[in-house]
Amino acid sequence: MHLTAQQRPEFVAAFANSNSGDISPNLNRSPGSGPTDDEFENTPEIGTRQADAVRSQLASSGDPVGSGVASRITYVDMRGYQVRPEFSGTGRTERTGWAILGTAFGAGSQEDGPGPSIFSEELWNNPFSATLASWRYRVDRYEAAIHAPKSTLLSVGAMGWVQHQVPVQLIRLGRLWLAVMPGEVTAAVGVMYRRAVAEATGAQERDVIIQATSNGCTHYVTTRWEYESQQYEGGATVYGKHSAAAYCQILDGLARAIVDDTEVALGLVPRDESAKALRSLQGADGADLPMPMRAFGDVWTQPVGVTAGQVARAVFVGANPNNNVRHGGSYLVLERQADGAWRTAPGSASATTRTSTHGFSGRTGCSRARW
Repeated sequence: MHLTAQQRPEFVAAFANSNSGDISPNLNRSPGSGPTDDEFENTPEIGTRQADAVRSQLASSGDPVGSGVASRITYVDMRGYQVRPEFSGTGRTERTGWAILGTAFGAGSQEDGPGPSIFSEELWNNPFSATLASWRYRVDRYEAAIHAPKSTLLSVGAMGWVQHQVPVQLIRLGRLWLAVMPGEVTAAVGVMYRRAVAEATGAQERDVIIQATSNGCTHYVTTRWEYESQQYEGGATVYGKHSAAAYCQILDGLARAIVDDTEVALGLVPRDESAKALRSLQGADGADLPMPMRAFGDVWTQPVGVTAGQVARAVFVGANPNNNVRHGGSYLVLERQADGAWRTAPGSASATTRTSTHGFSGRTGCSRARW
């Protein structure tokens, strides 16, 4: 958006999400913490570090990727996808299964935010869940081969909350290969994917890039060894412990199809179920009301005159931000008077502004803004 505002249409770039499923900007291993204890200071600092890395690359001459474009995509039914022995890593044919979220998912993660205290990361930290999982998998050996040692929290596949027809895509741009995946994949899984594509195409591993959480969202993908520990990411690897191996096999097939210039079956494209999506009860329409004799946006406390280096503050009648995430807009608009005219200053997208909301337990509240 900044580049659009600066009228720089010739520059095209993306801060794309790659194999970063177990990577966090919370460097001190707690939400909003790292490198300092001030989350407002950390936000521009982490963003600047990423921007600096990009600037250093733009300053170099780079390597031409060459010419030629090719792409293959297929939709794979993950409810019972068979993984051949050469990909499974066990020497046997393995399977994926119906999507299940484990109790480790309910625990959240230490780095990015814990869940309810009744759930724990790592199976051995929750003896009750471990006992239930052990009993279940003794009864159902087929399910154990797919999901053990995950302890079931939600059978999201059976409820239709997670798709089973999963899109996997591979794109070649010159010598650059993009593995376009629907889930959040860990750093180690990204290495597996890159090796699978490189071996099938003869490309260098450094020329294979993972583009995750694309064309769909199917929670996480971990390696089989990461899965066994049942951290948050393993609990959210919904199709089971052989998911990463399954995707390697699928990528291998797409890569060989591009190299051999053959077609692949598209598979069954899932229906659009977005109309059935559940809304947050906390942010449902009608959850907020302005207090009597007031309207949303009315100012309670006007900002006082300030000079450069000082902070301008205002309090106004606000609503729960969950009610409207303001796509393409802003939670607040600042206008500054200069030379007898009002000029628009940075909005909520700027690191120089801060907003907070208070008092919504009674359905009415206020929003505080500072710049």
